[in-house]
Amino acid sequence: MVKEKARLVGTCEELRTYLNTMWRRLDKPVGEQKAFLEKHGGYKPEDLDALQEEVDRCQQLKWEKLETYLNRLATEAIKLAKSCCVDDAIIQLPDDQDSSDPEVMANHLENVLDQLTETYSQHRPIYDSIATYEELWQSLQEIEVRLKDPAIFSNRGGILLKTEKEKKRLVKEVQRAEQDVLNTIEQYEAKNNTKFLLSGGRTFKQYATDRWSYNKPSRETSRARRSIFDTANTRPNSATVSNPPGAPT
Repeated sequence: MVKEKARLVGTCEELRTYLNTMWRRLDKPVGEQKAFLEKHGGYKPEDLDALQEEVDRCQQLKWEKLETYLNRLATEAIKLAKSCCVDDAIIQLPDDQDSSDPEVMANHLENVLDQLTETYSQHRPIYDSIATYEELWQSLQEIEVRLKDPAIFSNRGGILLKTEKEKKRLVKEVQRAEQDVLNTIEQYEAKNNTKFLLSGGRTFKQYATDRWSYNKPSRETSRARRSIFDTANTRPNSATVSNPPGAPT
């Protein structure tokens, strides 16, 4: 009796989780979702029957709203692939499958999502730390773009110095986040006795190192810009010598 009750509870919860996913993909009104779950929120045999009937209805409805369903699947898969550091080309149908058949495409995307969901669940601490690193890296790149804008030199409000200060802070935060990722990966590898690799077979350390190497010229350019002000500030005051545009006065 206890085992049967546990099986019933587990099955009901599994079906509710599945329905929440399908309702989102099929744009089922939130009010209808709540009403259904309030009516069938228990773990009785009749609740299980109602949940299974709703699952069957959603399965039928997805073929009736196939275009919407496919778009939602693709969007969801691309987002999850990014979270798992996987190239979004994973959503593309293999060459040996019929791309003109919507049912084939739907089954493919559902399988991809199942695989990505399992991958994300297994490595979530790593992917979450990488997400933090990526967000900070993007902020750093935005600062780099601002520093390359010639207009920043003509601003006398100290914008250049403030931007350089912000960049220095972000560089430290990126380095700290990078180390957090490496520590999380090290803990995972020690616990599971397996190597964690990104898409393409690279380690995260290789990935991060390549990024810094690629962006080295911009860092040197930034240091060169700072040297302009260092030089300007050490020159003697003279009627023939003026500070460069944007330099502190």
